[in-house]
Amino acid sequence: MSLRLINLPLFILSYLLMHLPVFGQSDDKNQFFDMSLDELIHVTVASKRLEKIEDAPSVISVISQEDIRRFGARHLRDVLDRLVNAQIIGSTAYPHNRTSLRGVTQTHLDDKVLILLNGRPIREAGQGGVNGDIYSTFPLEIIQQIEVIRGPGSVLYGSNAFAGVINIITLHPDSTFSAELNAQYGSFDSKQVALQGAGYVKQVSFLGALSVHDSEGDRFSNTAGEFGPNGTYETGRNAWQGMFQLQGYDFNIQALRNKVKQKSANNVLTFPSEDWQIQRSFIDIGHEKELNTHWQLNTNITFNGMENTAGIIGGTGRFFTTSSKSYLSEIALHGKLSPKSNIIFGSNYETITGDNVSDGVLNTDIDSWNSSLYSQFDYRFSNKHKFSFGIQSNKAKNQSAKLSPRIASIIKVTPNTILKMSYDEAFRSPYGLDLFLNASFLQGNPDLIPETINTYTTQISYKKLQHYFALTLYKSHHKDLIVRTIGDDDLVTLTNQGYVDYYGSEIEYSFKLNSHWQIDGNMSYQTNENDLNQEDATFHPNWMIKNGLSYNNHGIKVGTFLSYFGAPTQAVELNPDVLEVNPDSTEYYLLSANLVFELGEIINQAEFKNLELSLYADNLLDEKVYYPEISRLQVNSIPSHAGIGFYGKLAYRF
Repeated sequence: MSLRLINLPLFILSYLLMHLPVFGQSDDKNQFFDMSLDELIHVTVASKRLEKIEDAPSVISVISQEDIRRFGARHLRDVLDRLVNAQIIGSTAYPHNRTSLRGVTQTHLDDKVLILLNGRPIREAGQGGVNGDIYSTFPLEIIQQIEVIRGPGSVLYGSNAFAGVINIITLHPDSTFSAELNAQYGSFDSKQVALQGAGYVKQVSFLGALSVHDSEGDRFSNTAGEFGPNGTYETGRNAWQGMFQLQGYDFNIQALRNKVKQKSANNVLTFPSEDWQIQRSFIDIGHEKELNTHWQLNTNITFNGMENTAGIIGGTGRFFTTSSKSYLSEIALHGKLSPKSNIIFGSNYETITGDNVSDGVLNTDIDSWNSSLYSQFDYRFSNKHKFSFGIQSNKAKNQSAKLSPRIASIIKVTPNTILKMSYDEAFRSPYGLDLFLNASFLQGNPDLIPETINTYTTQISYKKLQHYFALTLYKSHHKDLIVRTIGDDDLVTLTNQGYVDYYGSEIEYSFKLNSHWQIDGNMSYQTNENDLNQEDATFHPNWMIKNGLSYNNHGIKVGTFLSYFGAPTQAVELNPDVLEVNPDSTEYYLLSANLVFELGEIINQAEFKNLELSLYADNLLDEKVYYPEISRLQVNSIPSHAGIGFYGKLAYRF
């Protein structure tokens, strides 16, 4: 596609912005508009402590609660799809299960991006990357902000913090009780009811959320599978999810529980669609002890449990179910060595157990463990220069120890310009089924070693009052990929082989035109090449361009967001024998619009002050979106995004 067409959405949006009337531009600007971005954005994900985003030793994007409210979303997938160089993808077996970030996209498992909830890992142990339930059902209303490391994060978080880390920070309750009840209805007979509440009882704060979802989903008729007649590709979903958090007396307890049934076209793309079923349990118990004014000791015990069931071949009643449990114990000491230096020491130990049942036969016992030691140190030479160094040593059962370092330098070139340069390494350990599966369709390999990646990153950013611009360049080398191979006995097994080199650039920008109007956007380009000299071999688009425009005044919020996703590599380029029976995966534009009416402020009636009505429209261009079937590469593509949809939500706060 030509650069002229790539830049068409940018040209249109820029033209509209230059010709929009500027309302209310006066000296009477609100406090938020007067604050600089430096004063607003703090993160914890890069150092496990609160710091300004400009001081963090990683390249980080932050999505705030206000960003979500301005542009709207149905679920976390909509939110993360707007992130620079990111795309939520999936397969026929696991739809919308993976964040593809910076081109690292080999399978449908979300094992190259680690999800954290308030800094604690949500990481199932059976396959190490089943996250479709989080992307589809996590309650957006309780999110304070989302911190995303773009690049490796294993130095503090271990396995899966490979291409990135997504840290979901929930709301901090204030001294008074507050709650929200909301109901949503929309296209494809989509229904959702949710209740959230937060507050204090004596010295204990609490936060809770419960939601129920049901949707028929879009239906794509006459879709071709690997064999058998064509059928209807269904995307319906039924789910519930509960989450709560308690904090007080130096303890922090958080838990998440859900059950999701998502229509899926099975492990082998066939029809009819079956239910992909997930039951997730997550519990973290943490204790924070202030040793003195400069030192703090944190201890955590984290449980992750999952039962994951998916169809093998549609209509045959054949399923596989993976059950897994992991217990992670962690202790970390962090504090100040001097007014100019900070340090953290940590250690953890994780046990992993579970099993797999295929076609009603128990074929796998999962039994493993891993442990790690880590530390990160930073020193500020002056108010213009900060240096950071960290390292993790991780050892898994029957494997040698693996070191993952991070070195970063942060230089304040001018009062408004920051230069970050870093070198990071990360790893993804093989999980239960990778090591132990003994099924007719796939054999695990206990001799697998971790995949690794090393990344060089340079970022230059400029912030001044209400304007922000950043350019990031990166180069990564990914080796010892865990891939499927077919042996002489025709058995499919897993082995380590090959490498991929990634190169990319990312641009982010935000401009507050005045106290009412704001533009946010990003642009990214990436390319990659594997050891077979195949270019763009990971299906991640070369180009992504994403722009949003929002307006906020007197109880009315209006937001529109336009995202361009370039065409991915076609499946036939990696498998010449693929069945080219469905539409090709092409470039597409996703246009959404969001309207929020805070009724009490609009009509100035006290009895309506707690009511809010929002209207959200998705895929307004009604694009037909297909994506390569990356799980087995036997069929060229599958439907990847629903058609045009409209959704209304009414919320009452009390």
